[in-house]
Amino acid sequence: MSRKIRRLPRKARLPKAKLSPEGQQASISLMPPRIVKMRSDARAFAGQGRTSSSTKFSVVGHDRCEIAESQHPDHNSSFPDDASTSECGPSPVSIAADFASTAETIASQQDRSAALEFLRTHTIPNDLGNLAATDLRLWGDLAFTAGMNEEAVNIFLRLIQLEPNTYWAFFQMGRLNFQQEDYPGAASMLSKAASLSHNAAGPWYELSRLYFRQRNIAELKKAVIGFAAADREALTGEQANVLSAIAHFLFERKLRNEPLQLYSLLIDSGVLDSSIQIRCAECLIAANQFNAAVDMLEPLRQTNTIADWGLRSLALAYAGLGKLELAAAILAEIIERSPSNIHYLRFRLRLLCQLGDRDAIARLMQTAHSNLGEKEYQDIRITELVLCADYTALVELLRNYPGYGSAAIERELMSAISGAVHQKKEFQAAAALAAHFLARFGNNIKVLLNLMSAAFATRNWHLAKLSLATASEQDFRSNLELRLKRFEFYCFTGALDQAQVALKDLEPLSELPKKRLTAVLRYYAEIGDWSALYQLGMETLDAEFNFERSGYLIFRAVRKTGMHMQAKRQIETIGDFDAMPALKRLRSIIIEDMIQNGHMLEDLIGDPHLADLPALHQRLLFKKLVLQRRKKAGAAAKRFAIYYCTNVNYLGPTFVSLASLVENNRDLVECSDIFIIADSGSREFAKVISAKVSKKYQVNVQLAEFAGVDVDLKAKYGLFTAGHSLVPAAYFRIFFAKELQRQNRYEGALYIDSDTIIRASLYELFESRPPFPLMARLEVPRPEIDMAIAMNDLEPGRYFNSGVLFFDLKHPEIGAALDKTIQAVQQSRQTLVYHDQCALNIGFRGQFFPLEAKFNHFVKPEDEAPISDGAIIHFLDRPKPWDPAYSGKFCGLWFAHWHKLAIKIGGGEAMKLYNLSNRE
Repeated sequence: MSRKIRRLPRKARLPKAKLSPEGQQASISLMPPRIVKMRSDARAFAGQGRTSSSTKFSVVGHDRCEIAESQHPDHNSSFPDDASTSECGPSPVSIAADFASTAETIASQQDRSAALEFLRTHTIPNDLGNLAATDLRLWGDLAFTAGMNEEAVNIFLRLIQLEPNTYWAFFQMGRLNFQQEDYPGAASMLSKAASLSHNAAGPWYELSRLYFRQRNIAELKKAVIGFAAADREALTGEQANVLSAIAHFLFERKLRNEPLQLYSLLIDSGVLDSSIQIRCAECLIAANQFNAAVDMLEPLRQTNTIADWGLRSLALAYAGLGKLELAAAILAEIIERSPSNIHYLRFRLRLLCQLGDRDAIARLMQTAHSNLGEKEYQDIRITELVLCADYTALVELLRNYPGYGSAAIERELMSAISGAVHQKKEFQAAAALAAHFLARFGNNIKVLLNLMSAAFATRNWHLAKLSLATASEQDFRSNLELRLKRFEFYCFTGALDQAQVALKDLEPLSELPKKRLTAVLRYYAEIGDWSALYQLGMETLDAEFNFERSGYLIFRAVRKTGMHMQAKRQIETIGDFDAMPALKRLRSIIIEDMIQNGHMLEDLIGDPHLADLPALHQRLLFKKLVLQRRKKAGAAAKRFAIYYCTNVNYLGPTFVSLASLVENNRDLVECSDIFIIADSGSREFAKVISAKVSKKYQVNVQLAEFAGVDVDLKAKYGLFTAGHSLVPAAYFRIFFAKELQRQNRYEGALYIDSDTIIRASLYELFESRPPFPLMARLEVPRPEIDMAIAMNDLEPGRYFNSGVLFFDLKHPEIGAALDKTIQAVQQSRQTLVYHDQCALNIGFRGQFFPLEAKFNHFVKPEDEAPISDGAIIHFLDRPKPWDPAYSGKFCGLWFAHWHKLAIKIGGGEAMKLYNLSNRE
């Protein structure tokens, strides 16, 4: 028997499609007849269900499927051959050969009444099990069009059994479930359809409608992306309205990529609506496609068919292209019409600040003052100060008027705090702004992190401690940056036991961002765990490796652990390492550090992967000269004492500095005794080199026998130095000065640090006699110096560097000042941040005269400034110029003097001195 037509209950029928209130508000009449017309075949999405066919069947209920009857003569078609097969009598349509085409026309036109009439005359077979897949599709689509959902469900379920890998039946089942508001079932079926045919637009479109109705943004975004990537089909007016509503919905939720896909599709389909074009342009701007946005909006501006908000978008696009004047001019036009719109005022203010047009800014602020309410004007005044980076004025304003502005200034203040810390380095202003923010708006992790950055930069550990105390344990658990700050705080304040605990909260360390590992590497250096530093450091070596951030630390770990060959091989296993300058640099200095003879040097010079670093090439050139040449020289010998203090690591630099002194101060050397005070570990080799220098330079170099002092000398710095410490020999400058004063043999004594080069005459220094027992250069202000001054109750701005010291040994106060210095060494260990230097500043408080900068000319590794005025060049910080890790501009200066020394004492001795200098 054949099935009779049975109508479903009214509630089961497909309701008339309506947009939600949100969709209706967002939607407009997008597809008037002149833009989109329903074609007679009315085909919409999803043409991928076709097989090879001669008969097509198009279904439109937002989708189409083309199927074919089999051409095989034995095909068991369920379609009737003529009208007599109908229980209802002859059909009003031609049935035999035209059956499929007639059914296709009915379905494609979504003609429900025609479908019902057709099925009255051509009943659905009762036994679905005997039907072929092509017949099932046709009957199912007819039942779907007629609203016979129960029959359609049965047919499509049967079709799924026959063709589980064909998307069409799943697609239609999804639509049926959607009609019945079975949303989970619909999502399951439509997702399956989409997975079986990614290029079919129909399943993605229906999924988009489904998730839009549910307001499921996460899934809606995926569906929209799938729909945009599918094959393009002609849109109906209803579909265009649905898609525009979805695009607006996503746009209004601050999304830009997915709306751009839909807006572009609508515009390509001929939808000419300014709101869609403007929003599409805003999406293009968000994607930095500024030219495309201008091309879309500029024609509307030329034809005066764009509103102010669209002009604002056009200005934004021009600003993105760097055409700030044009963008500002467009905004001026808008503001003239809408002078009370704070958004337009703020945007133009931002442009004017970028242009630096102070007059225009003043005029705009006057417009704002005349047209805005009090709080809005205060908001834009704060914006002005933030954009102009006038943080001092902003701090003063908020200090005088704590409630200035509305809650809208929160973002502006956050921007100001970040700018003060990271761009302007105005740390005090940043701290004041952060304090105001936290008091007014409550805790904010970003502000807290910026406040701690300001505290770290100024070495204000009290403020850093208070800031950390403000954060909750939940804050620490949820924020890696906060945990890192806590770890660094303990490191910098010397609380290494607590730092060890804080380090565990950062584990696993291998998962930390590479740029955050530097603090951990410095910690390992501080505690002397070079193996851990080496292991972790080598894990950071990849294409993103930054030598300036951690290369020197890793190099020191290689040196300390003796893992030169292993490190070199590991670098060479990194793919394309030769194209990575940082890795080439690390590899080159590791190899250089292994050089023991001329053969090894030649191998490195000929290495095709040698880093192209001027300092490296200078070192290699002079090393080559030293190892290849032997030369003779001569020189000469006394009223003053000149002395150096050293250990085995600084023995080489000591003699290099001494050689440069002799070469540029022959007259001074003739009337001076030169002393080298070496510790016990370097004394024997120092004797050998001293003898050679004395002979070759004809100068009286005496190796002082210094028994040391009966006191525990502090070697660790009072701050975080990544494992560097001072050798006790550095304190000898104090005790030997006292010895010279006791002997009462010399008028004056000059102490010179080993990391120096003397380039000019020092006659002026020796002959000047200010009324003080000491001359020393003032330090350059920086947070660490401020900390040393505060801890030792010294006068701000009166803290000197101890690298070059001239003692007036005949001054009546010299003995007492040296005694106070020695007392500080013995009794003030906890406050000696800079060891002997702090002790000297304590002992000679108010008893020294500032030395001219040229007699202690500071040079840091990163400095580029000329040194022409420097008589004594003092290489501050690490690495030093003899270190393979040094890449400073003045590497060649030091090596040139080393080369000269080598000519005098012999290449072998010079290389031994050099190698001893690179063990730290």
